[in-house]
Amino acid sequence: MLPLDAYVPTAQEESIVERATYVLAQKCMTAEGASWPAPLPLMGIPHSPNERRYGVIDERTVAEYGYHLPPAAGVTRKQLAERIKDEKRRDTKLTDQLTALYTGESDDGSMDPAGGCRGKARKALAISDSKEMEISPVADASREAWERTTRDPEALAADAAWSSCMKRAGHVYPNPHKAAGDKRWLPTSDADFVRKPAQVEVETAMADVKCKAAIHYVETWQRVETGYQTELLREHGKEIRAERAKWQESLKRAKKILAVN
Repeated sequence: MLPLDAYVPTAQEESIVERATYVLAQKCMTAEGASWPAPLPLMGIPHSPNERRYGVIDERTVAEYGYHLPPAAGVTRKQLAERIKDEKRRDTKLTDQLTALYTGESDDGSMDPAGGCRGKARKALAISDSKEMEISPVADASREAWERTTRDPEALAADAAWSSCMKRAGHVYPNPHKAAGDKRWLPTSDADFVRKPAQVEVETAMADVKCKAAIHYVETWQRVETGYQTELLREHGKEIRAERAKWQESLKRAKKILAVN
């Protein structure tokens, strides 16, 4: 866990606010003689947002999924495949006219100042537009800490050590992120999200995990990034705590909305 994690909404909190936004926006849509498809519920136990921050780290997971992120805990490949189909079915209902009414953005690029029914709902929940665009003190501090980490001599030395280890295993990459982003295993269709990975992907990912463990890669990067996040939290703590307080207020309003609907 990193220092800024305490100020980032959880998947469950995001889901609560999303559902409350839908409830309020749907009332607005109904008044306009329309209906917006309900958001799909969370499946299983969501992944930690930092689970792949430093790449693959678990041998058992990569043996089954390679570099692909596995489904949420408690969700099978078959269930994930059905979820993808459900999302596509939901998307087919989102016509340009309906989307314009819901988001306030027309297909010609014009924008309703109120942000459509969703914008009105977000205003009622006291959610700023910057939250959706990830422009915030927390997001900014997280990005800055990451950028500093990628330039840090200790982190770069860990990359070099990992790369040397991987080369000895027959895999040439400058750092773990290049390995994970190899185009050979990037998904190109929905089927790729639920297929079993090729043997070469599994072997590469397994070597990746073993090399990280051998040189304490994750511990090094986490320690370096923790230092930078702590530093930025010290510098911008007032703004970061204020943003978290605003989110807590939005969450409180959302829970009230859901309790009476």
